[in-house]
Amino acid sequence: MALYHYLCLSITGIEEHIKTTQNDERRQRSHIDDNKETIITSGSFGEGLEMRGSDLDIMEVMKSIEVCEDANILPKADKISFTMEMEDTHPGYTKLRLVHSKYQDISILCIKIDSDFYFSNILIKRRFTTDILSTVHGPCLSDKYGLYDVAYCLHSKYG
Repeated sequence: MALYHYLCLSITGIEEHIKTTQNDERRQRSHIDDNKETIITSGSFGEGLEMRGSDLDIMEVMKSIEVCEDANILPKADKISFTMEMEDTHPGYTKLRLVHSKYQDISILCIKIDSDFYFSNILIKRRFTTDILSTVHGPCLSDKYGLYDVAYCLHSKYG
């Protein structure tokens, strides 16, 4: 309990301030949601902890792409659809095989293995690299000052 109080008073702020920040963040997040993407702040800032020196972690969920665990589910005509394949992958990882897309240019985000196309995390980061988000930082793109980390995410649909 002493550590919690120390963190609240010395590093992150009082509990009421943290709760207010979390509520403000939730309210603001609801305004950054359209038909193409949903923006979600995560990490310490998303939890209401404004720690000095901490970066802003952003998840950008691309709504036009859907991932299904069950290959038998019919894809939606207006979505780009991938199915999960877990054979020949490391624990906790999956390959995403393209099932449906009405867009020919989806192949710029995929690699071809035999006759199938698979989503490529390397190509997605390359596609979204900009002058501002110019550094690959694990699964994210970051700015050169270390202020922002952006992870491009897909919606996973179960059942």
